[in-house]
Amino acid sequence: MTVLLKLDEVSASYGDVGVLSRVNLQVSRGGITAILGANGAGKTTMLRTIFNVLVRRQGRVLFEGEDITHMRTPQVVRLGITHVPDGRGTFAQLSVEDNLLLGGYTLGSSTLVRKGMERAYDLFPRLRERSRQQAGTLSGGEQQMLAIGRALMPNPKLILLDEPSFGLAPQIVAEIFKTLKDINQAGVSLLLVEQNAKIALSVASHVCLIETGEVIRSGPADELKGDETVRKVYLGY
Repeated sequence: MTVLLKLDEVSASYGDVGVLSRVNLQVSRGGITAILGANGAGKTTMLRTIFNVLVRRQGRVLFEGEDITHMRTPQVVRLGITHVPDGRGTFAQLSVEDNLLLGGYTLGSSTLVRKGMERAYDLFPRLRERSRQQAGTLSGGEQQMLAIGRALMPNPKLILLDEPSFGLAPQIVAEIFKTLKDINQAGVSLLLVEQNAKIALSVASHVCLIETGEVIRSGPADELKGDETVRKVYLGY
């Protein structure tokens, strides 16, 4: 597969506190890449570094061969990358519909905005039922659906997802991940940070293992699932 996103010797910090150290990563077009690691390993920082939010960074970030290292976040969105942050990042005081509209702020066309909203509502019918409801009154699972729906609004090529299963019941997690597979099969690449290694490995085509800000191993998901160390440390058997 062709490379969609590439991190080339990327380091990142919050002020003077270094988190990532010379990370190299490739995300294939059309695939699902999972980033696995312990809490504090730098997984969230890696997504923020790509999206250019809250961090200082060195090295190069390339998207479709174009250097986006110094691009501001709105420019990154316009190129085709969106972000579902940890904690979902919904605007609690706004309605479901208004949250989706904010996701489409770069589109510049009411027709494209309507198409984006229909895409989100078709994937998550519950959002259509609750379109006028205040986002903060939704269940955790519904808020995660809204966050993913909002990320889909600009019709992205790549979605960065940070812990989409966090705090959700197993049945809702299964539903969310089924939808993520549907999104991927429709042509959207996914870069997935996930603490639930078992479910991440069940959907991923490629896996990157990170410890204390450094990539220690990466490769096809099927290969790593069969590795004894990966099974013991990440899957618990």
